[in-house]
Amino acid sequence: RSSPAAADDDARQLRRSLSNTVTGTDPGGAPRSYPLAQGEAGAREVARRQCYPRVLLETGLVYVVLSGAVSATSQLFVLMVSYPADKGGFGFGPAQIGMVQNAAAAGLLLTQQLVYPRICKRLGFFRTFVFGWTLYATVWALFPVYSLFADTARYGSAPRYIALCLLQAFSACACGLCFPTSFVLINRASEGMDKGVVNGWSNSCGALVRALWPPLTAWMLGAGAASGLPDGVFLALHINLLLATLGLLRGSWGIRTAGRIEFGKPNGEAAAAAGAGEGSAPAAPRSDGAAPLIDG
Repeated sequence: RSSPAAADDDARQLRRSLSNTVTGTDPGGAPRSYPLAQGEAGAREVARRQCYPRVLLETGLVYVVLSGAVSATSQLFVLMVSYPADKGGFGFGPAQIGMVQNAAAAGLLLTQQLVYPRICKRLGFFRTFVFGWTLYATVWALFPVYSLFADTARYGSAPRYIALCLLQAFSACACGLCFPTSFVLINRASEGMDKGVVNGWSNSCGALVRALWPPLTAWMLGAGAASGLPDGVFLALHINLLLATLGLLRGSWGIRTAGRIEFGKPNGEAAAAAGAGEGSAPAAPRSDGAAPLIDG
């Protein structure tokens, strides 16, 4: 009879061989195991032994933070414009809010058709994302200025609609720059991995934040409005923008690195090629003067 040590060794060899195979069926329908290719086996071994790499975790964090911040801002907009004018709001009802939000659809459509392809070719993915978030945070941080036009006795009715429609249009434009770029960067950072699993985790975490963060900001809105502070109704909006900006800064290394990753390489090799540190050299400039892009 074989010794226990020999049996354990046989079991380890069996597990090792099974870890490098995938089960399936042959043309006749009978069960069969197929060996994985070298690259697939290496990717599975890395996934089994290690956590996701830093570049992917930070890129996923950027999407999650962005998703929660935009959802909270959209809810805060509806609540703030519903407040009476004497409390910093506009006194709008559902019909007026819906009419103003139609401007966001026009802004997003124009961005995707005319702006996004050109700005990506000119700036690259990382700078496109930074520009988009800077635009988004700026137009929303100026909301107290827009609330000045709520005084219809002084400014009339038209300026408040113009201000809010421009806010919605530029906000949608900024989202049209940030969200597609974050999706591209997540897929670049997950090169050599199971993208279905990676995107599933990213979207699940984003959905969790969208469920939890907007109610909390709504509570902060009510607390700020009842605090008696000057412009207290806008406090929740500015806190939301500040925390989101800090979260995006925390993940900035990840999206900068993911923007340099080439498609078709395993993640470890791709991240090394992109530069694991901040001192990695950028890609060579293109002959037409545009920012370099790898694989479109």
